[in-house]
Amino acid sequence: MHEVFVDRKQELGVLEDLWDREEPGLVVVYGRRRIGKTALLKRFMEDKPSVYLLAEELSEAALARSFSLAVADTLGLDYFKLSPARRIADLLGGVAAALGDRRAVVIIDEFQYAARSGEGVLSSLQAVWDEVLSKSRILLVLCGSAVSLTAWSVLSEKAPLYGRASAIIKVDELSPLYIPAFARGWGAEDHVRLYAVFGGVPGYLARVDPEASFRDNLISLMLRKGSSFYDEAKLILREEVRDVGRYYSILEAVSGGATRFSEIASRSGVPRESLTKYLYTLMDLGLIEKAAPVVGKGKPVYRVKDHLLRFWFKYVLRFKPALELGMHERVAGHVVRDMESSLVPEAWEEVVAHMLAYMIKSGMIGITPTKMGRWWYKGEEIDILMIDDTSGKTLAAEAKWSSLTTREALRIAYSLEAKVKHTLLKPGETIIAVAARNIDEPERLEEEGYLPITLDTYKQISGKLISQHSIPETDKM
Repeated sequence: MHEVFVDRKQELGVLEDLWDREEPGLVVVYGRRRIGKTALLKRFMEDKPSVYLLAEELSEAALARSFSLAVADTLGLDYFKLSPARRIADLLGGVAAALGDRRAVVIIDEFQYAARSGEGVLSSLQAVWDEVLSKSRILLVLCGSAVSLTAWSVLSEKAPLYGRASAIIKVDELSPLYIPAFARGWGAEDHVRLYAVFGGVPGYLARVDPEASFRDNLISLMLRKGSSFYDEAKLILREEVRDVGRYYSILEAVSGGATRFSEIASRSGVPRESLTKYLYTLMDLGLIEKAAPVVGKGKPVYRVKDHLLRFWFKYVLRFKPALELGMHERVAGHVVRDMESSLVPEAWEEVVAHMLAYMIKSGMIGITPTKMGRWWYKGEEIDILMIDDTSGKTLAAEAKWSSLTTREALRIAYSLEAKVKHTLLKPGETIIAVAARNIDEPERLEEEGYLPITLDTYKQISGKLISQHSIPETDKM
């Protein structure tokens, strides 16, 4: 396993700003499983007086003792080794007293376990924060999953620590523009395929062996019985939610083509009156998304947002009997072929959207989007539609996972211009982009006033970003 640290400049910036204030602070860091929360925090604490406390499913007394020993070893406060605390709040208060005016970071990772380790833990933490820590120079960071932190600690209005956070940082997936950093030496096509399977989740991408092929990685990580992510769909749910069976049924229904609310209720067996709650939780976790056309009256649909779950339900679940028999080589052959007309084109569309966003932020495209997403109505679709209400400009793009002749690319551009008129947007400047793996003569499109985007564009943008925002790989034992 190799560690690659990229694209966390914004999150680190927030943490560093809080540190530089020299004031007490309570920070909440949350995100889904394997998203890179711990890597972010360990990077932040590298050059600072700090202690990292990893909560486990223990009693409060056992956890406080474990934390006490970590504090003694890390901060040099030997008192806590001789006399370990029995309550987490007492430990934190003791650390503040021992440090006095000294500055330090205290991180409690997997905080949900600490929050439910004993009766009254959160109330006592609220008290020690209000009475002691808020008057110290400690930067206290609580880290965990979105659902757990909402239920137990600081994100819910009913929680004891609610309203006390100096900053709340959600750690999201990496942009697909950083995927090449995890598989250097691969071609751009395989980078898109890698994104189609694992999305931008660092915990998955770090497992990729760049010396092996995409197909071999697919087998070793997903399709071989007992491999790292063979049962990942169930593990995600077990870690994040309680009613695993119902959430699993909903994901299975949506993955199987149930895109409307009524269809999901029917296929999953979850009562309509409680389905909304489950869908909102899955959306908060970033596992499902509800999409509606950017403009117009097209009906909204639900779809699985998480790439690995899309792959898992489409292939691993379907071929589980064959995979259990050790037929991963045969299954891999089918999967690699089938992906080219299903998951990979969807991933390419997302990659193109991120490239356009980069071009806009870099000033290469003169538009300030106030609305962006897909558009569809009565059989007509636009893959990517960005609308600038301030200037009246519109950007429309179509992404094809194929190589195009110049004539084919121009035909797509003309068609996009016609579709934009169907959206009933007010007339204004329209930027038309055509994306494909390759276009014979991209300069011809530029001469006609259109924007060509290819895998070469992806390589150029990714190379620039990775060189700016990456830290060299380090071996991780």
